[in-house]
Amino acid sequence: MPQHRVQCHRQIPRKAAEVWQVLAGFDLGWHPGIAQCDVFRGPSGALLRRFKDVSGQVYEEQRSYISHSDRVLGYELLDGIDGLLRYCA
Repeated sequence: MPQHRVQCHRQIPRKAAEVWQVLAGFDLGWHPGIAQCDVFRGPSGALLRRFKDVSGQVYEEQRSYISHSDRVLGYELLDGIDGLLRYCA
């Protein structure tokens, strides 16, 4: 089965602490392509987000890792893209 890896880098004209304050909350309400985002705890206590893009597609992701000291977080797609078996970011 094919496996693909994508890396994206972007410069944001803000201080790292400001950007991290927004991203660490796991809410996508700031993103112009997102119409709605709800952040909640799942039954196991994991942080989840369910969001809808501007075209109406609904996705659900689970935060799998967070390090405030390194300003790194990881998440995986649980639902929303048919045929995608594993999506971790």
